[in-house]
Amino acid sequence: MTNHEKKAFYKIFFVYFISVSALVIILASVYIKEQKTQILQKESMNMYLYFLKLQNTNFKYQQDGYSYEMEVCSTVSNSLPQKIYDKYVKTYSDYYIIYMDASIVDSQYDKVVSKVLWVKLVLLFIVLILSYLLASFSIRPLSQTISHLDRFLSDLIHDLNTPIASIRLNAQMLEKTVDEKSKTKLQRIQNSTKSITALYENLKINLDKTNLEKSNLEIKPLIDEMVANYKQLNPDICFEVNIQDDKVSTNKLAIQRVIDNILSNSCKYSRQTDPTINITLSKKVLTIADNGKGIKYPKKVFERNYKESKSGYGIGMHIVHRICSNLSHNIEITSKLDVGTSVKIEFS
Repeated sequence: MTNHEKKAFYKIFFVYFISVSALVIILASVYIKEQKTQILQKESMNMYLYFLKLQNTNFKYQQDGYSYEMEVCSTVSNSLPQKIYDKYVKTYSDYYIIYMDASIVDSQYDKVVSKVLWVKLVLLFIVLILSYLLASFSIRPLSQTISHLDRFLSDLIHDLNTPIASIRLNAQMLEKTVDEKSKTKLQRIQNSTKSITALYENLKINLDKTNLEKSNLEIKPLIDEMVANYKQLNPDICFEVNIQDDKVSTNKLAIQRVIDNILSNSCKYSRQTDPTINITLSKKVLTIADNGKGIKYPKKVFERNYKESKSGYGIGMHIVHRICSNLSHNIEITSKLDVGTSVKIEFS
């Protein structure tokens, strides 16, 4: 299940479960309150029946949990719940207070609460299962669509490898035969081929989720090799590397594409005078910082097709973000115009 599928699943699951569960809890509370009212009404009638039996037996009748007291009073007080419940009964000349042990009501009330609690737990468990099934069935069309698109794109990317390799090979062969005037045009073809190759590698890693298994990787040799290649292409840029951690948990091919994209952008947008790129790794956090032109809206960098210059396609950093997300690596970017950009990758 992809991250998008997981988000859709959790949203559907929690919305349905929380809403239905809230309805069950509200209905249970209303039912308990209604039952308590009915119990009190029933016992109030029993207290009055007790008084009638007292009258019929000349106040000699006895019943467990009940008692009485005669009082000349016209104020009726119902303070519930207490250790006893009282009820005032008026005759022609006197007031009688009927007392009832609160345990008679409480025992019935506790039975109702216990019964409702068990029913509520059973219903919530059923709602939990239904929520899971509903969420699973709801995202199934989404999963199938994503699966079809991934297979289509994988096949398309695989078929692109042959023409890209052919263009690159023929361009290298033509370089030996063309004149100086045509070399400029040939160089443009080679640069475009490199851009297409980089896009191909990015998309290949991004789509091939089955091979994103992590392992303990010695990242310093990988970074040193990549920095050496970029030094040859950008001899004016100063690369400062400080690697303190020996190993990190990641995927070699995937993190190579991530670092390559970041270094490519750092070199592309470096300043003309004293350009510097600092690469540090400490406490499982890789930081790549430059002193280049900076980014106006760094929070938008990870959005698809976002770019602040005419060059590029606007998907490189979006792919970087997706790869890091698939690898469970946290990535952050900070930037200031005319100061530089810093990208941090936290290895989990």
